[in-house]
Amino acid sequence: MKDESFGIIPFTKEGFKYKFLLVQRTADGENGGHWSFPKGHKEEGESDKDAALREFKEETGLQDIIILDDKDFVEQYFFKKGNDMVYKTVKYFLGFMGSPGEIKIQTEEIRDYRWATFNEAMKIITFGEARGVFETAYKYLTSK
Repeated sequence: MKDESFGIIPFTKEGFKYKFLLVQRTADGENGGHWSFPKGHKEEGESDKDAALREFKEETGLQDIIILDDKDFVEQYFFKKGNDMVYKTVKYFLGFMGSPGEIKIQTEEIRDYRWATFNEAMKIITFGEARGVFETAYKYLTSK
């Protein structure tokens, strides 16, 4: 079985430091309560980027974000759902927020959020696959 999601690695810049917005999922399901980035499933007719933007806006309540380039970063992993093994891919885009504004989390899906530096985020993000894709995205961002 396959499952596909689309998300954004949101960031802003404070002085010379990048800060990244992490969200904590609600505690439903086997992996509930984990920390990662805003993401979700595509709706009929949406492009990958449009799905990522919609999910970001739904989960954070934030509107002003600019997708950086057309570069994407893909996370891949397997997980068990009932008796089935699911092959999951998550395609992320880097999203710049000049002035983030007030976050209004979607409480049905998000329990908490946090702004973090790269080093802080690497400690907070729950799963190794997500940390790996974040590290790749960070290297891309800081090489520009």
